[in-house]
Parts: sequence; structure tokens; C-alpha cells
Amino acid sequence: TCVELSKKRSLINATRNQKRDHIEIKVGNFETIEKDLTEQFDYITLIGVFEYAENYISADKPYDTFLTTIAKHLKPNGKIIIALENKYGLKYFAGCKEDHTGRYYEGLEGYPSSNGVKTFSRNTLEHMFKENGFYSEFYYPYPDYKLPHTIYSDKKLPNVGELSTNMRNFDADRLIVFDEEKVFNQIIQDQMFPHYSNSFLAVVTKEVCAEEQVIYAKCSSERRNEFSICTCIKRMQNGDRRLYKYAYTKAANAHINSIPIKYRQLKELYQRAGLLLNQCEPVSGSDSDECSCISPEYLDGVDLNQYLNELSRQKDYDKILLTIDQYVEKLNLTATKHTFHPTTEFEKIFGTWKLGDDYACVSPCALDLIFSNILLTGNENDRQWNVLDYEWSFEFDIPLKFILYRTLFYYQQDKNALGFLADLMRKKIDLYEHCHISKEEQQQYAAMEHQFQLYIIEGKASFALLHAIMPQASVKLDTLIKGDSFLKELQTPKIYYGTGNGFQGEQQIPALAMADDDNRVTLDLDVLPNMKEIRLDPTEYPCLIKINEIKAITTAEPVLITRFLLNGLAVSETMFVYDTSDAQLIIEQLPEHTVKIHFDYTVSTLREPFYSELVKSLKDQVEASKTTPTLLDKVLIKCKMAEPETIPQGYCYNKESDE
Repeated sequence: TCVELSKKRSLINATRNQKRDHIEIKVGNFETIEKDLTEQFDYITLIGVFEYAENYISADKPYDTFLTTIAKHLKPNGKIIIALENKYGLKYFAGCKEDHTGRYYEGLEGYPSSNGVKTFSRNTLEHMFKENGFYSEFYYPYPDYKLPHTIYSDKKLPNVGELSTNMRNFDADRLIVFDEEKVFNQIIQDQMFPHYSNSFLAVVTKEVCAEEQVIYAKCSSERRNEFSICTCIKRMQNGDRRLYKYAYTKAANAHINSIPIKYRQLKELYQRAGLLLNQCEPVSGSDSDECSCISPEYLDGVDLNQYLNELSRQKDYDKILLTIDQYVEKLNLTATKHTFHPTTEFEKIFGTWKLGDDYACVSPCALDLIFSNILLTGNENDRQWNVLDYEWSFEFDIPLKFILYRTLFYYQQDKNALGFLADLMRKKIDLYEHCHISKEEQQQYAAMEHQFQLYIIEGKASFALLHAIMPQASVKLDTLIKGDSFLKELQTPKIYYGTGNGFQGEQQIPALAMADDDNRVTLDLDVLPNMKEIRLDPTEYPCLIKINEIKAITTAEPVLITRFLLNGLAVSETMFVYDTSDAQLIIEQLPEHTVKIHFDYTVSTLREPFYSELVKSLKDQVEASKTTPTLLDKVLIKCKMAEPETIPQGYCYNKESDE
């Protein structure tokens, strides 16, 4: 039963579920509809609804009244599930707009400019539930309740370093006042996370809940369907904890069912290297008609990444390096061969192998031996290294150095490792070279990891990628202060193509460029056979652009493109001033058999007082350089031995003809 005030949303719901006959949608105000509700429910969900109670509940205490009113429709053991933003969510301090009002700091300041909506702190909600005779359990969806990938609880809070996916402003611009991951780490260390979680998921009941509870859940769904899984930890009635992994869809059943088999294949191989695989068994009752489930052993301990982070906080950098050396030693003991020959299956997943065969390798192989997947148990003198996750295991040979490269690469992405890495830099130690991974090998392994990630997702777009290509801005505070906020568009230039008849609005190509801190932009654009001309719109504001290189990749050989049309003023053949908010660069004729265009350019902003005078000076120079056709030019054109060059109004070429 759905109660919905909006007719539009009700129609969307009805259309989406038109093949289901057990859903009833009631459209209208809750107060009116509630009077005629006679059913009792096991669950009542308020997802992004509770905070609007004062907008549609006529009472002095609308939130309390709303709560007690809906509770009348619960069965004896029923539950109310409430999802809403935390008034003091860290993202609001960090520069996100208040979700309901679209204003910065509106909730933190007590909603001085708004009526009809309110969010609450953890303490206020808990007090409200208790005052109205309810019990509550709090969960913490991360990054928020709208698009969470992990849900924590008071019985399983996040660890330092786990909260790193904080850029999720899909619907509005935001500031970046500080590094949320670093601040979250401090909040976690000070045991304050429940008060600064971005969202709450509260389970409200009339009686104390004594049944087993899910206290942690993580959904890995940004993968191809065959690999999408969920992981959860349950707290049993006797207090024990159990770990479960589920197939997210039936398509992932084979992947989940293979993990216990991998345990039996890998157990002895890794045990001889001092790496103990945690036991994993299928859950009884799983069959092909359901999403499969397995139960790995639940272990208490500290993972190796957390252990290294603690050493980093203590500035015991020598011990970090010693621990990494221990890891390398254990990894090398897993070698099963000392020459490597890539198989067809290997190249399907990891791409082309360009190095020689003098590489130790392992088969079968647990690829994902990153530090966070190794749990340390026991005391300092009798420490055991346990492999928590061997989901990504393969039965063909894989070079040991690639496993090591992945581990070092992902460790160096952890912001808690910055102190250790700075110490290495002072000592002129390169971590890869210390572990005997050369520059050439790093390039090979980086390419392999890229191919592996493409294999895992197979066309799915991650939320991180969606955030990067969407138009909402995420502007660092220091960047804003410097006046550089408008450079946000560099990663999403507009690209249009023509088929020989000019450019049409619908002939636009989505593009995601790379832009570094110096505003140098690189973009590789795939070209289809029907594309004859390309227009690049690099910015939507006046700017100075330096072309570093434009190159056509053809089926024969690369061709440098050095002449093009632009609606700016040429300072030189490769540098232009655009006195417009619609900068354009047009390649009028692509070389034959072009399959890709590589753009490399650098953008600089134009500011007063330099802007106006620079543009005026260039325009004067252009005007002064204009010449009328000579008598020879006129004769050649008349005799059809030359064509007059027609240039659209407001455009010019960067150089004379290449011919």
C-alpha cells in the first residue's frame, strides 16, 4: 500500500509496477487517507518522508503526531523504517547544500529561511522515539540513504580509511571546504561517527527487538551482473556474529558458488606461505531458483591496512617498510612456477602481455591480496595472517609481481599513507623499486589492472564516473577564493560532428577529458566512419588556449592536424584568445580512415584589467593585416585555377593553407 501526495510520482510508480497486482496506490494527503486505512502492516517505510511532517500534519507537534498515528497501523511485531538526512551530516559542514531547500548551511543554522521541512540530530530523533514510547535501532547508510553502498550500525561502525566516496552531489553544485575522508577519519577515531553520519536509517518498534539482526551490509553492484554481490554481517541471538555473501542477482550465482570451491583449491598453497584462508561454506538451502548465499568464517582482528595506518599515526615508518617486506616474502613463497606464459584466458581478462617469460607466477591464484583483505589475529609474538577475501581467484598463471603491484598501488591511494610516503621520499626510496618493480613493469601492470576493472564492470558506469561527467560543480574553497571555479568545465568539453553538411545540435558526442592541475586537457575521441568534420567547444567562457597537439589516428599512420578554423583571435599558429562564451575549434576535413582524434591543449583564464586591452590589441592587428585580393589572385580565380576561400563571419584560420 502506497500513500503518495504527488499524482506525478504515483503515475510513475504505477507504470513501473503495472505488471504486479498486489500494489495499491492511494493519492492524496496522508491525514485524509489515514482515516480510512484499516489494514495492519508488518513494515511501514518513510523514505525521505518523515522530515516533511510539519507540511501535512495539522498538530502542535507534527513529527510526534505523525509517528504515533502511523504506529496505530503496525502489527504487534511490526516495524517503522525511517530514512532521512542527518541535520549535522558531515557533508553539510563540508560544503553540500541542504538537500531539501537547496541552500548552503540551512539545516545547520536551524532552517531560518524555510518552513515545512526539518531534519534532526541523532540525539533528537532518539529522544523523540523514546518520548512517544518506541524503541529504536540506528543504522548509517553511506555515503547517504539515497545511493548507499554500505550500511553501518552501532554494533559495526566504520573503520578509519573506509569512508572515501564522498563526492555524490548529483543534483546540485557544492563547495569542497575540506577533505571529508580525513575529517571522517578523525571523527571515527574520536568515536563520534553516529553524530556526523550523512544519513540515518532508523528502525522503530513498539517492543525490544530480540531477533537476529543485520549489523552491516555492503552492496558491490557497480559491476557486471555476473559479479554483483552483497556482503552482510548478522548478530545472532546468542551474540555471535556470522558473515554472509549473497548473489545480488541470479546471474551472479555461479560467481558466489565458486568461492567455496576456490577455498579448497587455494587452502594448502597459501598455508605453506603462512597465509591462512578463512573457511567458506555454502549456506544450506541455496538453489538455482534463488540468489545463492555462502558463509565465510567471521574473524575478529585488525586488517593489515589498519595496522599500517596505526604505525603511520605513530610515525613508525621503518616498521611499515619492514611489514611490507614481510608481505613480499610471504607472497613470493606462493610461487608455483618461475617462467610465465600468458594463456588466452589471461589475455581476455588482463590484456596483452608485453614483457618476457622470466617471471615467477602462481596458479591457482588469489589476485586480490591487498592489505585490507589480510586480517591479523593473535598477539605480536604469535601473529597469524588470514586471507579474508579470495573472490577474485583464477586457475591460470598470474605473475606474482602483478599481485604485489596491485597491493602497493592501492595502499598508496590511502590518504593515511601520506606520512609514510613522504618519509620514503625524504629518504629517496621509491616503494615500487624497493620491491623490485621496474618502471616498465609498472606500465605493464597498470594496463593490466585497467583491463581487469573493465572486465569486472563490462559497460556499467560507476557513481564516481557519473559524478565526473555530470554538469554539477564541485568547487574547492581555495580554488573559489582564487577565482578559478569556472575551470570546472574542462573535463567535459562539448564535441560535435558533421557528416558533410555542417553541424547539427543532435550530433553531439559525450566526452570526458583528463585535466591536470595546470589546466592541461587531453582527450581521445573515437571517430565513426560517417564523421567528416569535428567541432571542439573547449570552454563556455572567454579564455586563452594553447594547442599542444591535435593528431588524427588513422588505419595507416598518425597525422598531425595543424590547420583549423576558430572563432577566436590567433596570437600564433597554436595560441588563441577567445573573446566569447562559446569557444569553438573546427577541423573541417578529417584525414581519410581516421579512427580516433587526440586533443592536447592548455587553457588559461582571461581576467581584467588585461583581458579587454589584449583583445582590442589583437583585433586591431587583425584589421590592419587584412588585404584585398591581388590582380593575380583574381585572374586565377576567374580561370578556375584557384578557389576563393570563404570564411564564416567571426571566424578565422590559425594559419595560411598547408598547401
